[in-house]
Amino acid sequence: MTALLRVFLFLALVAFVSASSSELPPTYLRHQRRALEKSHLHKRQNVSSTAITEAQKLVDAAVKQQGEYNTYRVANPRTNNYYAKTEQAARKGKRENEPSPPTIDSSVRAAAALLAEHTAAAQAANGTLHRIYKQPSSLPRFDDYAPSNLTKRGGTDYWLADITHNGLAPM
Repeated sequence: MTALLRVFLFLALVAFVSASSSELPPTYLRHQRRALEKSHLHKRQNVSSTAITEAQKLVDAAVKQQGEYNTYRVANPRTNNYYAKTEQAARKGKRENEPSPPTIDSSVRAAAALLAEHTAAAQAANGTLHRIYKQPSSLPRFDDYAPSNLTKRGGTDYWLADITHNGLAPM
């Protein structure tokens, strides 16, 4: 009876292994596979909602300021204007009338980092951080599990030796 049970368990194990090995694994990108191996715990994951709100306000203000500057730059592109050297004051005056590009200081960078890490932690918690991307059937798989279909180039025959030499140009 135990021998029969062992044979049955062995056959079930073989069937399970063969069935699971024939399926292609999900298509994760390389950085996703590396990130899925070990979950990271950042110190910014446990922050208060007021800190998140303040960081969001700071980032929104920086985005608004950058948007206004981008709108001005699109409306007034800098073309190659060549001025005489005597018009140096006129050039300087024209540059001073333009808005200066926004500066991104350390507080804005810290707020953006806080929001990015908090959002990534929330997505990792609910399972939407790493997506399985559907590969079109017309394209070959791009990951490590794809079978290699690389072959050598043509044989060792040199094409010029196969051409009949009748005194004319080969082409």
